[in-house]
Amino acid sequence: MSEPQNQDVRISAGEQLKHLREQKNFSVQDIASRLNLEARIIEAIEQNDFEKLSAATYARGYLRSYAKILGADPDTIISSYNDSAPEPPEIIPEVKHATQTNSSDKPVKAFTYLITLTLVILLVAWWQSNFIVDNMNNLLVKQDTVDEAENTYALSYPIQIVEHPTSPFYRDVEAQEVNSAETAPDLETENDLNESPTTVEDENAEEDSYPINVTSDNVGPDALVLRLSNDSWIEVFDALDNKVYVNLAREGQILSLRGSAPFDLVIGAADGVSVEFNGEKFDTAPFTDAGIARFTLDQ
Repeated sequence: MSEPQNQDVRISAGEQLKHLREQKNFSVQDIASRLNLEARIIEAIEQNDFEKLSAATYARGYLRSYAKILGADPDTIISSYNDSAPEPPEIIPEVKHATQTNSSDKPVKAFTYLITLTLVILLVAWWQSNFIVDNMNNLLVKQDTVDEAENTYALSYPIQIVEHPTSPFYRDVEAQEVNSAETAPDLETENDLNESPTTVEDENAEEDSYPINVTSDNVGPDALVLRLSNDSWIEVFDALDNKVYVNLAREGQILSLRGSAPFDLVIGAADGVSVEFNGEKFDTAPFTDAGIARFTLDQ
């Protein structure tokens, strides 16, 4: 009995394999088990239904393995398959042509807008700087003109120059008024002075005479002694903000003051004033600025 390869070439590859399988009494399941394939794939091969297979390459591989199991010539089986199988499609590689960037692309538009915005900002900044400089120059010219005009025209009324006293500051107006009231002569003394004329020598004698030792009328547990080697304006207030002493003290005076600490002191020409608080000497140098000492003495 001749082999299927020698039969009519019009017999398909699947029919040849099926005929050989039946001659050798193999079932579809036997062939599927030997090829490790599903039975439906063997049936599709024998029925020439190769569309159920994954690809033509797999079909040729299945045919070759199937023919070897049955002892047939694989090349003859594949040749029969090639006669009836469709030509494989031509593989055309997909070539992407390079696209040319044009002005309608978003990145190009964004970059163009950015450059335009930058140029506008620089133009505005340049205009503002020139505008400000021009205005400043105009103001300077106007100011120079006004100054020249003020210097050109003389005033039509006299000017009185007032010189402020060089005495140190005052703590407040009330203290100054109280001090003025204390030092003002009473009415009877003023009448006596009007009745009896004085000479220039007597007036000078009254100005030069001042008490060496000054004791305050305040009562308190704390004692404060100030010895002056120079004239100095002195302000002393106690814990209740009562005035203990506010006046211009003279060189050589000794101020013995009493009250309730803490004392707030302001001393002009502080380098010429020695301070003792409750029998202990106090250094005013750390609290002195521009010759004026400001400090508080506590218990």
